[in-house]
Amino acid sequence: MSTQEEIYKTEGDKYEALIAREDHQGNILKSLQEIAPLADRLVLDLGAGTGRLACLLAPIVKSVHAFDISEEMLRVCRRKFTQSGLSNWQVDIADHRKLPVPDGSANLVVSGWSLSYLAVWNPDTWREELERWFDGNESRSGARQAFIVLYESLGTGNDRR
Repeated sequence: MSTQEEIYKTEGDKYEALIAREDHQGNILKSLQEIAPLADRLVLDLGAGTGRLACLLAPIVKSVHAFDISEEMLRVCRRKFTQSGLSNWQVDIADHRKLPVPDGSANLVVSGWSLSYLAVWNPDTWREELERWFDGNESRSGARQAFIVLYESLGTGNDRR
């Protein structure tokens, strides 16, 4: 198990403290608002972690369904949602390649700093894993005027030289 996997399974509060101030200028929400109007969106947040994108979107959109494979990360996400007082959210454990939602159930799919791990953690099958992700999520966001928005970097702890 990599260090990243250990952190995601056991250190949700520390991870949240690490990332909580990264977008202090509010650029993530600004960029989403430039891509598409957010009101009335049915959002799936895939690889939601501690809820960075889900909690940012929940006050603006119709509903947010956050998925992650880490119960520890979702524990923090649930706590943040509960503290928000909002009721338009749902949090579930699921691999974002195999979601328990029907096709066309969302008109905005977001994934932040998560998709890269399909490649990082599956070095021999990364291409197939990414294709499976795109194939599955294209149908989930099959509604007209639907968007898939990815925020990515190479991945935590990876350095290409």
